[in-house]
Amino acid sequence: TPQQDISESQAWIRERLGDDCYLSFCVEELLDDGMKQDKPRVVGVCGGTHLPEIGYMFLPSVWGRGYATEAVKGFSKFYWHMFPDGHPNILEAYDRRILKAVTGPPEENRSAAASVAVLKKCGFEYWKEQYEEDTSQLLPVWRQWGPGKKP
Repeated sequence: TPQQDISESQAWIRERLGDDCYLSFCVEELLDDGMKQDKPRVVGVCGGTHLPEIGYMFLPSVWGRGYATEAVKGFSKFYWHMFPDGHPNILEAYDRRILKAVTGPPEENRSAAASVAVLKKCGFEYWKEQYEEDTSQLLPVWRQWGPGKKP
């Protein structure tokens, strides 16, 4: 859910900085020629929100330009390189073998449908539905097996 003002955003960031199962990166916009700008412009974030669950958010102005796909692919590669057996703070053996992402119902909004497309491009597969208390909805859960982890 988008924050309504800067203080809510700052509180959200502070909460996650103290969480051992949070690993996130900012995504910076590049110029058309692939070079960095003199004044970097952050256009999104990608990472583990409560590992093994990952998430990402991007400004609508950069949707459809490949930032989310590149960020999720890069995060997945980095994660499995750093934690080949899964993050050490994840207690469930099954959860150490996967990354997962929850999307909104794609039939209800454009951004959820786009997220599904990003996840599929990045090797995630539909897994199950999960009840979200915040929204009182069953939402799709996607998983990506770690290298050599799929049964």
